[in-house]
Amino acid sequence: MQKRNFLFSIPRSASNLLVRILNLENQPDILAGGRDGGYFFFDVQEKIFDMNLSNDVKTWTAQETSVVQKAFQKAVEAMTQHIDTAEQQGKCVFIKEHAIWVVDPVSISQSSFQGNDFDAQRLTAGKCGLSYPGGDASSSNISIFSDAFLQTLCPTFLIRHPALMIPSYVRAGRDMGGEEMIITTECSLRWSRQLYDWFTENKAGDDRSFPVVLDAEDIMSQPAIVKKYSELVGLDASALQFTWDKRTDEEINICDPLKRRMTDTLNASSGIINTTGMTGTGLQIDEEVEKWMLEFGADLAARIEESVRASLDDYEYLRTKRLT
Repeated sequence: MQKRNFLFSIPRSASNLLVRILNLENQPDILAGGRDGGYFFFDVQEKIFDMNLSNDVKTWTAQETSVVQKAFQKAVEAMTQHIDTAEQQGKCVFIKEHAIWVVDPVSISQSSFQGNDFDAQRLTAGKCGLSYPGGDASSSNISIFSDAFLQTLCPTFLIRHPALMIPSYVRAGRDMGGEEMIITTECSLRWSRQLYDWFTENKAGDDRSFPVVLDAEDIMSQPAIVKKYSELVGLDASALQFTWDKRTDEEINICDPLKRRMTDTLNASSGIINTTGMTGTGLQIDEEVEKWMLEFGADLAARIEESVRASLDDYEYLRTKRLT
């Protein structure tokens, strides 16, 4: 069976850089698709945002829940169609989604709010296409996918030091006029860790290569790791690109404002830039907090610090599992 590669990323974890290096559009055995390799679930998150829904699903009306569930199902159908098309052509897929985007809102609610051990019906997607069999999701499977589908994936988890990732996310949000984002939820590594543990405990077949963990720091500083990874997931290492042409103003201007902001550093570059100050090695959180207070003010800096410290344990745990 062709590999169904699935990259679980986090906002500001250098996922766009990784996809640029992997050069998916020129990989002979990959059918490129989606938005920059995936983001089939972007519209779901946009709908949740536009409806101004809380992370606490107990506050949702039946109609709001139905709208969100239908949006998830539509996204799964689009993703499934892409997988089906690829496999009918004898090709593999490489799909990228932020982990939080494919976590069941019921799971988020139960994890985020103390005492929310309510018995709500999961929003698990139903059967569709050839490649999505439907079925139930076990209690340890926090995603909107069924266990049966997850077991067909070759999962990769992309991580980055929280003290770099979270402030970067806040800067981008501030520039887009959304400074008061729920950074504790969006940038939390807990979702990646829980999904990683599920895959580890529910491996299908004899392939022990997965799940894979990549650290953004290694992507920026160790090309050999990316080459090793590309071979692991069935890509042609000779097609990787570590340099590229800068995007023209015309190419940048046709992008929507969100994508333009989220890829501005990448689009202004012609390769991996100097990584000084972009790695977590030797970072002292207390020193970073002082910088955040100057940049963001005391209140927002405190929220950033809280989110960073809350994610450190999950980051260190996943980092010990990373590809080396």
